[in-house]
Amino acid sequence: ESEVPPHGTLSRVQRKHPIAVPLEEIVRHRRDSDAKEGERLAAKAAAESKEGSK
Repeated sequence: ESEVPPHGTLSRVQRKHPIAVPLEEIVRHRRDSDAKEGERLAAKAAAESKEGSK
């Protein structure tokens, strides 16, 4: 086994331990995008119900 890891080993380690993006950040981003999506869907549903009540 050579000192230098074969190409692709580093990315596999980074996938297991994403140093660049902590798990909290991923969770927070996902929660933010879910909230935005929820607001968008709620606004769309409200607009559609207005259309339907005409």
